[in-house]
Amino acid sequence: MVVTDIDTTQLAHAIQISIAPVFMLAGICALLGVLTTRLNRIVDRGRKLESQSLEADTFEVHLPIRLEMISLLKRGKSINIAMRLAITSAILLCLVIIVIFLGNFIPTHLGIIISLAFIACMISLVGAFLCFLIEIHVAAIENKRNLNAAEGFLTRDKIICSQSAKDVKG
Repeated sequence: MVVTDIDTTQLAHAIQISIAPVFMLAGICALLGVLTTRLNRIVDRGRKLESQSLEADTFEVHLPIRLEMISLLKRGKSINIAMRLAITSAILLCLVIIVIFLGNFIPTHLGIIISLAFIACMISLVGAFLCFLIEIHVAAIENKRNLNAAEGFLTRDKIICSQSAKDVKG
């Protein structure tokens, strides 16, 4: 039996109870914003590397580009999974909000539904954060590889410069 005469106090209470998960929903949306930005940067970097790969004329130039592209593919996959899990979490949280709100007006016990939906929401959110953590880890490894390569180039250039200076003096 659905209540047709809604008391203003009861409505205010339903809104108050339903509002708390909305703040969590705002956090999930912020996470989605961060993930989207990172995915855009991955795509942009992949396009740049693709054009560099087409211009590469030696294996020594082509190999590091391909290695970084493989890293970008791993990162993109992790971000895509994280986004799907975050969106799933947001949808489940919206269902929790709807059921909490309706529970104030429908004389049935919806606690189990609310609990299960919230638990599923949190599991999805944890999964999204774990995938985000994996993406950050892969990016950090790639960054370290690039720094090591840059240090190698600097060392090689210093040796070449010092040998050139000796040749000029000698």
